[in-house]
Amino acid sequence: MPACGNKFIKDGMKKIIFNSVLIALALSLLLPARTARAAGKTYYVATNGKDSNAGTQAAPWRTIQKAANVAAAGDTVYVRGGTYHEKVIVKNSGAAGNYITFSSYPGETAVVDVRDIKMENYHEGGFTVNQKSYVQIVGFRIVNSNSTDNGGFGIVCVQSDHCNVKNNQTYNTYRSGIMIRSSSNVVVEATTWNSPTTTATRKCSPFRAASSSPC
Repeated sequence: MPACGNKFIKDGMKKIIFNSVLIALALSLLLPARTARAAGKTYYVATNGKDSNAGTQAAPWRTIQKAANVAAAGDTVYVRGGTYHEKVIVKNSGAAGNYITFSSYPGETAVVDVRDIKMENYHEGGFTVNQKSYVQIVGFRIVNSNSTDNGGFGIVCVQSDHCNVKNNQTYNTYRSGIMIRSSSNVVVEATTWNSPTTTATRKCSPFRAASSSPC
């Protein structure tokens, strides 16, 4: 083929490539930007764990509070069956579509025993969500919250938004088994409080700010 023919073909290919790049660039400017979102992590707590562990199923943490200090939006904390002598204060908020979930391990029941544990302020219980949002507490048994000074509740959601309390039990609490105050978009489902024979399924959105009893 003559040299001029080769030059013509090469020039044509360059133009095609150049135009393709321009089209791709234009399309990228028109398309909405995508936000990278990492999948939520799953952590584990067990009575034979250590808080110095990694929080994995093979190397679980010992306390639920350790998990509550770490868990962020989209994370799930599975607590293996057994009794945990501690109070739990949730430290972080989730986000819309990315709740922080604390749950008993499927098929097991984690018991949070708060007997003789000091409460720092009135709005505390065995499990406390204070000024946080998008948090779920699922499948626990909270017992012996017997503080007569501060606290004394089972599960507390105060000044919080999107707090879900599902399939829990509270028993032998000095004050209400479940205390919701100054919160909105709260869901309480299939949860019993103080007496194992009393079951209620309620949805509160928003909750009455003045009330300190279950929904």
